[in-house]
Amino acid sequence: MRASQITRRSFIRATALAVAGLGWLPLDRFASRADAQSSPPYQALVCVFLLGGNDANNMVVPTDSRYTAYARARQGLAIPPTQVLALGGSTPGYGLHPSMPELQALYDRGLAAIVANVGTLNAPITVEEYLAGAGVPLSLYSHDDQQNQWQSSVSDGGPLSASGWGGRIADLSAGSSGLTALSLGGNLLFVNGQTTRSVSVNPGQIDYSPGGPSEPFEGLLTQASQYVLVNGANSITANALQALRSLSSATSLGKLATVFPADSYGLGQSLKFVAEVISSRQALGVARQVFIVPLASFDTHVSQLATQAALLSALSQGIAAFYQATVELGLESAVTTFTMSEFNRTFQPNTTAGTDHAWGTHQLVIGGSVVGGLYGDFPILELGGPTDVDPDARGLWLPQFSVDQYGATLARWLGLQQTQLNQIFPHLANFAQQDIGFMATS
Repeated sequence: MRASQITRRSFIRATALAVAGLGWLPLDRFASRADAQSSPPYQALVCVFLLGGNDANNMVVPTDSRYTAYARARQGLAIPPTQVLALGGSTPGYGLHPSMPELQALYDRGLAAIVANVGTLNAPITVEEYLAGAGVPLSLYSHDDQQNQWQSSVSDGGPLSASGWGGRIADLSAGSSGLTALSLGGNLLFVNGQTTRSVSVNPGQIDYSPGGPSEPFEGLLTQASQYVLVNGANSITANALQALRSLSSATSLGKLATVFPADSYGLGQSLKFVAEVISSRQALGVARQVFIVPLASFDTHVSQLATQAALLSALSQGIAAFYQATVELGLESAVTTFTMSEFNRTFQPNTTAGTDHAWGTHQLVIGGSVVGGLYGDFPILELGGPTDVDPDARGLWLPQFSVDQYGATLARWLGLQQTQLNQIFPHLANFAQQDIGFMATS
C-alpha cells in the first residue's frame, strides 16, 4: 500500500488485525535489552494451522498392501500409486501426496516426522464409549469449536478453554526468557495465554517504521475522550503500534538470502516474515518465541483433488524454504515447525468429489531437533472397521494421540518441566504416554 493511498479508514482497517488481542503485553518484549546476551539459548515453535480440516488421508498414503483398501474406499479421490511420493527411512510403506516433494526430501533426511491419528480428546475412549456419547469432545465436527479446541487443548469447555496452549507456554516462560507470542492471522487463540496477549501482524499491509505513513494517524490516539473505554482502547492501540514499530525496525535489518515462494495463499511470505523476526531475535531481546501462521481453504466438500493439491504444494514449498532459512541463520535445531488442523476428512468421498468433516488426523513436524519417522499406529483403513467411529461407516478415525500429548512433546523440547506441562495441558495426566518421542531433548 503506497503512502498516498492510505486514508484514516484504511489505516484503521490495516491495523485492526495487528493490534487485536494485544491487551497489556509489555513493550520490553520488543525493545533491545542489555541482558539479551545472558538469555537462555534461543528456541521457537512455529505452528502452521491448516484451516478448514485438511484431508490427511490423502496427505499420507500407504504404499504397501494396504493401498488396495485405501483405493477401494477412496474411490475417485485415490492418489494413483505411481504418483505417491514413497518415503524412506525406518518406516517404509508410506508416501506423501504428489504435491509435497520438498517435504518428502526433508523426511528422507530425518528432518521431518509424521504423527499419525491425532485429535481432540480429554482422555482415551473406545469406539463403544464414543457411540454411547461418553467422553466425546464438545461440538466435535464444528470448524470453530474444533479450531479452538486444537489451539486450547481443552475439549470439555473447562476454564482453560479461553486461552491457547502456546500462550500458556508464554505465561510460564516470559518472566525468565522474554518469550514473544505472535500471530500472522488475526487474534488467534493459540498464542493468547491467561496473562500473555499476543501481537497480531499482517506483513506487508502497512509500514509501521518511524516516519512511515501510519505516523500521522497516531496523533488521533493521543486525543482525550470523555469515554473511559475509548481512552482505554486508544492506549492499547498506541502501545500496539509502538510494539509494531519496534518489530518493523528490527525486521528491516533481518533480510535473508533464502528465496521464499510467492504462493497465492500468502504462506510463503508469512513464513518469510517469521524468519525475519527470528533473525532479529537479539535486537528484540527474546530467547523464546511462539508463532502461528494460518493456511486457509482446506474445507474441501467439493472438487477436493485440485484444491488440496494446490494447498499442499504451498505448504510443502513454504515449509521447505522456511527450514532453509533456519539453516541460513544457524538455527535449524533451535526452530521447530509443526502443523495443526481442526480435523481430518471422511475416508469415503461424498457425492460432490469432496469429503466431509471427520476426526483423527495426521500432523507434520519439521526441524533439526526432530527425530524423523512415523509415530503412532496408522488407522485401519476399513470403513466401519475398528478405528471408524462413524455409525454410517464413512471413515472417521478414533484418535490415538490427543492434542495434549502432541503439544506436550513440543513444549518439553522447549525445556518445560512436568509440573509446568500439567499446568499447560490440563488433561495430560489422563494419558499414559505423555511424550510421543518425535523431539530430541537434552
